[in-house]
Amino acid sequence: MRPSIVRDARYAFAVAAIAILGFAGSAPSVLAAPAANFRAFGQGIEPSIPPPDCSTATGLKLCPGSDACACTPISGHGTCAAMGGPISYTATVATDLSLGVGNCDEAFGTATLVSTTNPANKVVLNFSGTLCGTPPTANVNPTSTANALNAVYFIDGANSKGIFKNATGSGNVSGSRDANVAILGSVIGTVKLP
Repeated sequence: MRPSIVRDARYAFAVAAIAILGFAGSAPSVLAAPAANFRAFGQGIEPSIPPPDCSTATGLKLCPGSDACACTPISGHGTCAAMGGPISYTATVATDLSLGVGNCDEAFGTATLVSTTNPANKVVLNFSGTLCGTPPTANVNPTSTANALNAVYFIDGANSKGIFKNATGSGNVSGSRDANVAILGSVIGTVKLP
């Protein structure tokens, strides 16, 4: 009598184990889409077009309330491994001139990174931080002010496209513009695909 109970118990255990494995195999994994490194580097210029109106730039109201803001359009090219390598980008940086502290002003804006190998893949970043100027001196920038941007970004998944539609992520944005209006920038953080 005892061997049949042991045999039945082993059989029941085996069936339960197969059922559990089958259920586990069909359930979506919480770790299926881990956050990946998102690094983009580029250089650009300020196009010689009239600056956008900060209240309507890129369809967003970048300048809060009745503050005095200046908007700067930027365009350029660079690289981003998560987007397949080469990219082009456009950005609008709004500088809130009414909230300055020393040589720094509050800055915020939006940037769109587009894969040049697959233009359907676009990442939209919203960022905010500070834009600080370096006053002209006899030895450094004798005729113009250099600027440095330090900000944090969040991926706007609703406005991103292609494989980045509904993506999430965050990180840091830094950029600089020298006296010759040469712009360098970087984005370092994470991206998580849906």
